[in-house]
Amino acid sequence: MKMEVVNGLGAGDAFLASVTHGVLRGIDLGTAVRRANWAGAFVASQVPCSEAMPYLKDVDAAVPTTS
Repeated sequence: MKMEVVNGLGAGDAFLASVTHGVLRGIDLGTAVRRANWAGAFVASQVPCSEAMPYLKDVDAAVPTTS
């Protein structure tokens, strides 16, 4: 899925939060990184950074877990 970047602020925060969540929840690393990549891209596609952080339900819908 491609997303247009409109603001890169907060993308790294979303990535790190998502990958950390995945690792702590026991999600396999490949899936955790794909979910984190989506979360970072999602934030980068929004104008506001802090308000653009996706909810867990959004990440689950975009990249379901395999474990």
